[in-house]
Amino acid sequence: IVGSSTVGFPYGLTRDNAVAFANANTNYARLQNPAWAQATSPIVILGAAHVLLARAEAAFLGWTSEDVTTLYNNGIRASWEQWGVYDAAAFAAYIANPKVSLAAGDAYRKIATQEWLAWYPNGTQGWNVWRRTGYPTLTPAPGQPNPIPRRIPYGPGEPQTNPTNFATAAARYTGPDGSNSQFGRMWWDKQ
Repeated sequence: IVGSSTVGFPYGLTRDNAVAFANANTNYARLQNPAWAQATSPIVILGAAHVLLARAEAAFLGWTSEDVTTLYNNGIRASWEQWGVYDAAAFAAYIANPKVSLAAGDAYRKIATQEWLAWYPNGTQGWNVWRRTGYPTLTPAPGQPNPIPRRIPYGPGEPQTNPTNFATAAARYTGPDGSNSQFGRMWWDKQ
């Protein structure tokens, strides 16, 4: 959505490397425009983009008879409008791009990726889209030996205060480092 001169900021950098990157790339994408970070700024809990893209996914999966492409395109447009960056010519070029256009194939990945994008800056909801669909393809930060977390584990007090239920629930999750692992998958998590 942002202009092509904006540079994405790599994640997982050490502080020194992050400072060096920011100093060398003053046009890096900021997390949020300061105009949207005021105490009186509106907060979108569930926006039109979220609803339209969820409906596009439902239509793609055959759960409704609505037109997938119309819902998908309208969802992307609603996201752009939410952030005040909608421009008709830029939007037309964006949705015509084979990496975005549903006509170019790989529709489910594209719908899920746009859902993931539309949840910005609500990282928890974006994380849920990724876990539920498996899209977009994410990789751990450079130098990180572990996979991306799949769930929030039970807190350290749970085994002491609720041992029976903790043991039953924790046994339902599996992960590389044990049953109450942040790498274990929820029942609905994409396998």
